[in-house]
Amino acid sequence: MIQISLPSQLKSLVPPSADLVLDGTTLRAALRQLVERFPLLNEQIFDERGAIREFLNIFVEGEVVEDMDTSLRPGVDVQLIMAVAGG
Repeated sequence: MIQISLPSQLKSLVPPSADLVLDGTTLRAALRQLVERFPLLNEQIFDERGAIREFLNIFVEGEVVEDMDTSLRPGVDVQLIMAVAGG
């Protein structure tokens, strides 16, 4: 099982008591399962080409991951973090 942590900007798109534990064996599979369960997250996570949005950073066990085919072992924690921009 994979535990997904969402930033507050995305938490508002899922029910407060939502279970964010998934079965994916790769990052791609886990995120696809997430948006299947919570469709409102799809356009916030993926762009129109199906790529991860540029402002979204993904961490697996505290390490930045950009490869969607990264293998995930059971019990791993995946965090989605929104990039902060401004001036």
